Amino acid sequence: MLVPQFSIVIPAYNAEEHIARSIKSVIGQTFVDWELIIVNDGSIDETKAVVETFLIDGRIRYFDQKNQGVSSARNFGASCAIAPWLVFLDSDDEILSDCLDRFVESIKFTNADAVVASSSYSVLPDGTILRRMKCDQSLGFQVITGSWCMKRQAFNKLGGYDSQLKFGENFDLFIRFKMHSFTHTLVEQSRLQYHIAANRADKHKKNKVKDSIYILNKNKLFFQGNPKSKWNQYNNIAVLAPRIGQLMLSLEYFGKSIRMRPFYWKSYFRILRAFPDWLKFHMERLCESSYKASS
Repeated sequence: MLVPQFSIVIPAYNAEEHIARSIKSVIGQTFVDWELIIVNDGSIDETKAVVETFLIDGRIRYFDQKNQGVSSARNFGASCAIAPWLVFLDSDDEILSDCLDRFVESIKFTNADAVVASSSYSVLPDGTILRRMKCDQSLGFQVITGSWCMKRQAFNKLGGYDSQLKFGENFDLFIRFKMHSFTHTLVEQSRLQYHIAANRADKHKKNKVKDSIYILNKNKLFFQGNPKSKWNQYNNIAVLAPRIGQLMLSLEYFGKSIRMRPFYWKSYFRILRAFPDWLKFHMERLCESSYKASS
């Protein structure tokens, strides 16, 4: 069996509506030396049936696992990979036809452990393409899956994704990548189209808060050397916490962010916004309880 240049891993959970789009974007690559590994993470919809229509292509392999989360599914897919380079792609996103060709051109001229991009495009549910999403300032590049590739050997040395994380898992992976002194080469624009789901903003607030705190505590040495990134984490937690009803947690992290940047006036404005966000959360829960009680 010939070893392909890239192993592309797509984790899927209840992805029947959009996974065909992601698979077609891989099949449509102008660079054809790849394998595609799809890991069904315990879907209860017709994801498997959709994927099976593509298995006529011998480069595509399909696996089932019990639902364990996206990080676990990606790790399982990586463990099945045979190519020297890994690409991870979410089941609702797509890579443009020259994505792998761009990676190959960069790989030719470097011995780096990863090829990363400084920006990506995001796409609304109606197909509107938004401005480029900027890179993570503390890392200097994008961490969204599909915008980078990494040597499988480096990924394995890092221990893969932290399976406890449901949010920020790419950020955590590249914090460890950077702390282990692995090297990367940068391309200006990724060939990823990142699709923003209609409910993406509200869907994972609890995970965002919990996992942001986890990442802070886990990577203390990194954040000590990157105070701006630490401040950003504090601020994000403070803003999101009242939206899940945790006002005291919000005030705690606002306090931490203000101690780091006491003259940043927007922090004080955001504190004032925290109270109506907290009140809105509890009013919505109260309305839901009243509706259930009356029905």
